[in-house]
Amino acid sequence: MVIETYQNKNLAYYIKLILGLVEFILLNGFHWKKDELIVLNLHSTPKKLQDNFDIHLRFLQKNFNIINPSVLLDHKPIVNNSKKPSLLLTFDDGLKNNLYAVETLKKYNLQALFFIVPKFVESSLKKDGRQYYLDNIRPVVNPKFDHESEDFESVSWDEIKELVDAGNSIGSHTMSHLLSADMLEAELQYEIVESKKHIEEKTGFKAVSFCSPNNTVLSVSSEAEKIIDTNYKFHFTTYHGSNSTKKIPRKIKRINIESFWDLGVVKFALGRIQNRRIGV
Repeated sequence: MVIETYQNKNLAYYIKLILGLVEFILLNGFHWKKDELIVLNLHSTPKKLQDNFDIHLRFLQKNFNIINPSVLLDHKPIVNNSKKPSLLLTFDDGLKNNLYAVETLKKYNLQALFFIVPKFVESSLKKDGRQYYLDNIRPVVNPKFDHESEDFESVSWDEIKELVDAGNSIGSHTMSHLLSADMLEAELQYEIVESKKHIEEKTGFKAVSFCSPNNTVLSVSSEAEKIIDTNYKFHFTTYHGSNSTKKIPRKIKRINIESFWDLGVVKFALGRIQNRRIGV
């Protein structure tokens, strides 16, 4: 997925902001149906952006039926007594600043699914997290938003256990965040299978969901797909779109938003213009 997560707010950003605000007003909300599941993915959630993230959550609660990830991961039926589509929140990379987002989520009794990179966790425990993050996960960051130590380090294993104890769920985001479509069998086993084992050994919790890093098209080969299907219930992808609650697919589509975005840009990401442009 090519995202503007850490780029400056340029002209394209402000065009999306305006389009999102205007579209939502003129078309009276979104086009999603009640039987659809929208899965959002976020990354960095710095402390200074929690007021903005709070605005996002209040808006999402008003317009969607936000579900606990365990409902999906345990194959429970998604009960939706409202007329609103269902929505699941996911966070990629397992940054320590996601703990601020967890506190904001708690205000609304909400939980999310966090995808962990074991080598990033171990590097952070060795005080090498910042360099690992910049080398292997996010080479380009915007210092306006990310400048504190927790913006470059992973959550610890103990913090991951606390996340789950609080009702959140965890999954694998590969062992190193370096999965690519040209990897050999042994490398694929390491990234996909060993990451699952490592997370489960360190936390005591089952990792039944896998999230491919960067761009699923470029990172997941047909051989990798087979290994994912054998070892996980769900594969969360970078493919843009919604999912049916009538029959949840193994391969989950998602829509990217970020905590620094203005609400108008979040509306644009979820709106008709963007999703018809992409073909959803």
